[in-house]
Amino acid sequence: MHDKHIWIFQSDEASFDFNTYLMTQDYVTWPVRQKYLAELLEVGASVFIWRRTGNEQYKAGVVAIATITKMIYEAEVLHEDMFAMAELQLIDVDTTPCVP
Repeated sequence: MHDKHIWIFQSDEASFDFNTYLMTQDYVTWPVRQKYLAELLEVGASVFIWRRTGNEQYKAGVVAIATITKMIYEAEVLHEDMFAMAELQLIDVDTTPCVP
């Protein structure tokens, strides 16, 4: 039996309104900028989404659990610094994680 990897995808809250994006979607897309990782990602794998930075209200920590539902490799939908995009189904979202 082949076990799928469990991944941690990192976000930077400062780059856009990440909380609203997660709270208003059932599926999100995630850029994959490393070729070797794009080749390892598999449909069905679990993903923890980690918010790297935060402010006083939103601390760093795991803010969502998701499953990879599709890998997108078509050049016409990728930016020049991406090798792929992962489509993720959000399973659980909590944008105020408890961290010590």
